[in-house]
Amino acid sequence: MYTLVATFKLHPGHRDEFIKACRGDATGSIHHEPGCVRFDLLENPTDTNMFYLIEAYENEAAFDAHLNTPHFFHWRDTVTPWFVEAPQVVFMNSLFPVDSVWRHEKEALVKHVPMGKE
Repeated sequence: MYTLVATFKLHPGHRDEFIKACRGDATGSIHHEPGCVRFDLLENPTDTNMFYLIEAYENEAAFDAHLNTPHFFHWRDTVTPWFVEAPQVVFMNSLFPVDSVWRHEKEALVKHVPMGKE
């Protein structure tokens, strides 16, 4: 899997809006992008203006396709003004779990997180 971890530091006062925007991008990705198999949003418990996204794609081409979706454009245009600094993004190759586990987890996400119910 082609994975990334992205770190975001927000200006105070945008936490709830950021979470809502990320959930929209996440559900859009999981439901409408065959190549997106994982999309996690995490919050730093000691700094509620610091967030992390962990995303997994079948390959780099699937990630590139993600960057050209309406839900990504909406997310980017919404949240960018709230950044204290440019996000830090690190790309990685997934070693564990095996790819079939990522795919199986996506099936569960699609089943249990319907569009609009993020």
